[in-house]
Amino acid sequence: MTVSPADSRLEREMYLLADVDEVDGAVRCPVCACRLHRGDLKTPTVPPNLLDDATVDVCARAYICTRHRVDIVALEPASIAPETFVPVEAVINGEVARIAVPEPVAEREGLL
Repeated sequence: MTVSPADSRLEREMYLLADVDEVDGAVRCPVCACRLHRGDLKTPTVPPNLLDDATVDVCARAYICTRHRVDIVALEPASIAPETFVPVEAVINGEVARIAVPEPVAEREGLL
């Protein structure tokens, strides 16, 4: 069977934690290690099954790498996010991480 990129059975996005270079602070795709730029920065919705206490989709700060068969949603670690974002615990690829969620969204959803 051949699977085309438009096959509706494929996941459209993969949620991973962005890699942050400890030396120069560059944000990189966790799959291909390409440098991600501010133009790649978005606030996509994150499914509630990734967040500890969420019951609805919430938006989070993330870079989108479109160099792959599916979009890699590289969630930004809360430690490098601006002050208007707060840390929220998530389980990304089996590991607990703190991702950046806009403060009003975290308050509204009771994630603080």
